[in-house]
Amino acid sequence: MVFRSGVAAAAALMLAFVGFDATGAAASKTAAPTGCALVPIALLENTFGEKFDDPPLETPAAPAYDGPEGKSCQFFSKPPFALGHQTRVDFVVYQESSAKVARDTFDKVKVYLADNSKGTPSIGDEAYWWVTDDESSLLVLKGNTHFSLGIQPKNEAQVMGLAATIAKEF
Repeated sequence: MVFRSGVAAAAALMLAFVGFDATGAAASKTAAPTGCALVPIALLENTFGEKFDDPPLETPAAPAYDGPEGKSCQFFSKPPFALGHQTRVDFVVYQESSAKVARDTFDKVKVYLADNSKGTPSIGDEAYWWVTDDESSLLVLKGNTHFSLGIQPKNEAQVMGLAATIAKEF
């Protein structure tokens, strides 16, 4: 009896090591990125032509309504500044339990933040602008994820391009 349970334990360990899930299907070798990792440093460097600190300043973001805590990520370019100034990228991301929950949360926030005067960008499943004095941010819904992306100093064309690239990655 000890031998059988030992064989079972060894088989379970081997399946876990090889990368199979409980159904016997092969598990993905690389997990999908989450949080700040959704914005690769290389993407920022290619977008702005500047070097960026690695890793970003990552802090918890308060839950949007009843959802999970998010991640607030700030990326800063490093001197010398090719653009003549430091660039800051603000990225806040929430990954919900399902696309429906993400849609519900996105729609609730949209009522308060959407700037309809700027039009609706065709990014992800849906997107809208949120404009403050300091920054124009794009809020994007894609599947079970919703995020905001802003750049200081303001550059809406770069925000749209960067948001579109990020949304395509998941």
